[in-house]
Amino acid sequence: MITYHGKLMRPYMPPTAHPILHALTLSQAQADAAFGPADALVTAGAGAGKTWTLTARFLALLARGLPLRGVVAITFTRKAAREMRKRIREQVWDYLARPDLAPVERQRWNAIASQLDAARISTIHSLCQELLRAHPVEARVDPDFQVLEEGRAALFQHEAVEEALFWAASQAKLAGLFAEIGESRVRRALADMLSLGSEARALLAGLPADADALLASWDESLAGRQQARWREIMTDPDWQAARLALASTRPLDDNDRLAQQWMAAREALDVLDDLEDAGALRRAADRLRGLKLNGGRGAAWPGGAETVQEIRAALRA
Repeated sequence: MITYHGKLMRPYMPPTAHPILHALTLSQAQADAAFGPADALVTAGAGAGKTWTLTARFLALLARGLPLRGVVAITFTRKAAREMRKRIREQVWDYLARPDLAPVERQRWNAIASQLDAARISTIHSLCQELLRAHPVEARVDPDFQVLEEGRAALFQHEAVEEALFWAASQAKLAGLFAEIGESRVRRALADMLSLGSEARALLAGLPADADALLASWDESLAGRQQARWREIMTDPDWQAARLALASTRPLDDNDRLAQQWMAAREALDVLDDLEDAGALRRAADRLRGLKLNGGRGAAWPGGAETVQEIRAALRA
């Protein structure tokens, strides 16, 4: 009896399975995934037998006559790849230990056993590395390239971002970038671009080379996105209800602290009606973000404390 997907199941082996597979202990679900002709998606928790099922699938494909290098097994970790290769090797050698094998059968599996170190059982990174080394011209890479360890790659990326930030800080035309969105967001954007690799290079290749034209292009793109977003916000029912609440109530005392925030919000909202002025749009949005919701005396508003709460809720929206 074995456990798979959390359920107790009896061992199962299709009667037509190749003899090398008879030593495997599989459930019905595992056998369906291992021996089925179609694609199979196996989902199970840790220790449920996924690697064992993949091992059976690999052996079943070899048993059908596929060449060893014609089967690729991808694992998440190198440890899992080593474990899978070890299990396949053990099954092959156990099969070769049988005295009743036909000479042709023994010759084929002996050849497989001798070539198992070259079997494509690896992580996706190792497989890609192998393909790139085999086709460096087509991939446009140096055949002697080295794969960076994750920690070292992160260090190089950090150094590249720091150098880019240092250069940008020294450019007068880029000073407004830090003032507009802050150093931390610029840093994250640079790190994101580095992680995109070739996608980022393709994007940058299509941008204007002249700094002024580039800034103008970015400004136009940013303005378009902001305008589209504000159009979306202004059609939101909660936004419209909040705006109606602000428009339908006036404070009794303009010196009340909440009344001052109310007036600032009304002025910003009036500006937002003109979505064509990108600069004014940004200033109005910044003004709304800077509103403070403290203060507010009940006596300064018609309806008292209840109205104060409604105005705060509208300003928060």
